Amino acid sequence: MKNNDNNVVLRWVPISSATDYNIYQRTENSSYSKLIQVTSSDVCENNQCSFSLNSLTNNQTYYFTITSIIDDKESAFSEEVSITPQRVSAANAPGNLQATKSGNTFRLTWSAVNEAESYDIAVGYGSATEDKIINVGNNTSYDWPIDNNSLSQTHYFKVRAIINNIDGAFSTAVSIDAVRPILNSFSVNDTLYNNGDNVVNINSGTAAIKWNAQDNEGGVGLDEIKIRRAAKSDTCAGGQMPESCWSVIDTVPVGTFSRTASLPANGDYYFSIKVPDKSGNYVTEREASETRDKIYGPIEVIYEK
Repeated sequence: MKNNDNNVVLRWVPISSATDYNIYQRTENSSYSKLIQVTSSDVCENNQCSFSLNSLTNNQTYYFTITSIIDDKESAFSEEVSITPQRVSAANAPGNLQATKSGNTFRLTWSAVNEAESYDIAVGYGSATEDKIINVGNNTSYDWPIDNNSLSQTHYFKVRAIINNIDGAFSTAVSIDAVRPILNSFSVNDTLYNNGDNVVNINSGTAAIKWNAQDNEGGVGLDEIKIRRAAKSDTCAGGQMPESCWSVIDTVPVGTFSRTASLPANGDYYFSIKVPDKSGNYVTEREASETRDKIYGPIEVIYEK
């Protein structure tokens, strides 16, 4: 139960199959009277039910109990709870809220508020609205897990302190993006391809492909890297070639930075590496061409986000 100056919030665990709940109220030396009947689907979510009661009298003690309705039959009274609404000054907003990327989470930290009992964190997807609010206890840091469904959206975080069960003011929002890594280096047999035509001679039937999937924006959520090969032809002759030219010869997990690819004899091949962008699409790539005797590169360097 939560007390907020002239009002209280009742919270309880839902009962399986209950369609409705009756809320009863009394004061000192009085009997219970039914206050309201609420529908389960309106007040229950994520294994918790809650209902706000407003316009109560400060410094007056109230007692509450709840019953559930299953198949039109009412249960016995729940355990009784009591509360005395009081006018209490709301807590100041926490200061120094910071958000940084840490693996697949956002690391949130803020300054403690004196006498705070717990803290709420609010997130807004794409704006500083409060799309979701969670309580994180009496901690001044929290690792917010990144939801793959929200990777393409800017996250706005706010935090507030709770003292005497009263919500304080939210802090100023901080924003952070959940971008995925970009590929910023690519080499074959230790020849690094940047800009210009690089040619080296090789004498083996394999190519040692290396890359560095480092995100300058601190991206998170990289799932896998795709290594692709295309045989040279009139249609597949370098540049931004059609997707039909490419075949994936290997898919490697994040943290892998090299692979050895075989080179069929008398072949002229292109190799590319692709990593997913922040929406999960494989659009970031660098390409290099390869034959049994020579390496040409880069054919094209493409950065897309």
